[in-house]
Amino acid sequence: MDKLKKITGQLSNDNFAEIESELINNKSENFLLLFRSYRNAKVKDEKLLIELNCKENAFYVLKSRLYDKIQSHLLAKDENELTDHPINQQIPLLQYLHEYPRETAFAILHKIEMEYEANDIPEDLIHLYSILKKAYYHSDKYYRYSQLYNKQVAYTVALEKAEDTLLNFNKTLANYYFSRSQNDKELILFLLHEIENIYSLNKSNRVELIRNFMIIQVLLFTNIKLINEKPIEDLLERCDEITEQYINDKQINYFKQPLIYFKFEYCNKINQVKKSLHYFNLLNEQHRTWLLQNNTCLAFKFLLTKITVLVNLNKKNELEAYIDDMLFDNNDFYTKTVFDLYRSIAKFYNEKLTEATIILAELINSSILKDYLYMEIELKLTLAFFYFKKGEYPLATKILKSLYKKVNKTAYQNAKIFIQLLDLIINGKSKNKEEKVNELIQQFNLHNSNQNKILDFLQSEINITALYN
Repeated sequence: MDKLKKITGQLSNDNFAEIESELINNKSENFLLLFRSYRNAKVKDEKLLIELNCKENAFYVLKSRLYDKIQSHLLAKDENELTDHPINQQIPLLQYLHEYPRETAFAILHKIEMEYEANDIPEDLIHLYSILKKAYYHSDKYYRYSQLYNKQVAYTVALEKAEDTLLNFNKTLANYYFSRSQNDKELILFLLHEIENIYSLNKSNRVELIRNFMIIQVLLFTNIKLINEKPIEDLLERCDEITEQYINDKQINYFKQPLIYFKFEYCNKINQVKKSLHYFNLLNEQHRTWLLQNNTCLAFKFLLTKITVLVNLNKKNELEAYIDDMLFDNNDFYTKTVFDLYRSIAKFYNEKLTEATIILAELINSSILKDYLYMEIELKLTLAFFYFKKGEYPLATKILKSLYKKVNKTAYQNAKIFIQLLDLIINGKSKNKEEKVNELIQQFNLHNSNQNKILDFLQSEINITALYN
């Protein structure tokens, strides 16, 4: 390993003394003998084999490990000398090329390469390979590093495309959640096909993670059937494996919270209460920044599920906690709408009915809902229910009549029944009113399921209202 001799000889006196001191403190006698001997370029390996009393294979391993130690020391020292100035993120690699002896530079750069590869950091690898192909321009390794550079550029472009596909997917999924439209379902399927194509050409862990996030959400939040796809449990497990490989990667770490969210929604869906509550508590700890995950997953859906969880736990008073601290993108129509709906519901359950009604009325008046029938039903039936609870029956009836015209010839049988139910409670005067109310509430509960389920966050209140009217 001639490069070990060269780099040892090129070390500054300070670096040599520091490494020597480390080896003495660690009582690494064989490393120390080899290190001191290679400082003298005239020393022959044959003589060292006799002095070390080892075979050639063991000698090779010893040299390789010493080389690693020198690499690590030089890299650690350079990192400690950097300032926090942003420009220094790029200067060090150029510095090795222009200011260091070639063997020393190669030792440090290849150590950096190992770290970047282990953490799968394409942007940094592009810059590193740009430096290495320049450094090896006059050797036969130039072609290899040119190819590695091109490969990382292609991978970075593919990863950027995958991330853009995830952004588009999450916006489409949010739109689907509001509309339940067939067009959105078709676009979701198109985007799934798009990410499969990207993954087939770039089978990297990062692209796979994005792909799995998209599939998991389709299985959780839509009624789209995916043939030959793995179960959610397997997809979640694979996502855990990927994120655990990159524990020092902040970008990958941002995927961990959505993973917890998927586990929460899945456990809630299959009625695993204990596990669901565990994940719920973990998510609640991130209340302030959770909605900023809107580009990674259907983050706003957590607020609606949270209402049901806390109501079932008889912890309605906790619904208003943290509201003022929550951060979200004001330009995100979907998240802002659900956030205001959540605020309104939280006020309602904390016996602030007037505030709840004002928030919801302002939301409906300021929103264009003509393309979002499902969300329009949710918002307007909730507001009608609030007006009913306040005793403002004419306002409630006005909303019910207007909405009935929209849903009469749609698949929302549950909405039609609820409108009839609330109208009967408000305006019905027949002798068998109680019997009809009970019949309608049973029909509502029967039809209120699957993708078109509505007013889940008010279910207990609806049952109580029907019981006492």
